Amino acid sequence: MSVTEEMRAGAAMPLVPGWAYAGPDDDALATGWRLDDLAAALDRAVVRVMVDSIRPAEREQAERIAAAHGYSMSVEAGSDPEWLPVTFTRRYEDD
Repeated sequence: MSVTEEMRAGAAMPLVPGWAYAGPDDDALATGWRLDDLAAALDRAVVRVMVDSIRPAEREQAERIAAAHGYSMSVEAGSDPEWLPVTFTRRYEDD
């Protein structure tokens, strides 16, 4: 089985190397990683509601990811200004 076939089968996780001096590049890498993880979680979710936290700068992209996977996203009140508690709710049920 080739690396590409393993990745398609879900047997391998792609590695994205990144290196920076604790600055915007680190934030961008972490944001990309979190949003990709969110997309994967919503893609395989078998629940109607999922709760998570995102950074304020990730809000618009997270809403797009939610919509692409059949979820709506609502932002809850939180005490930490660097994180937004969010709830993803499936918009329709698969029969």
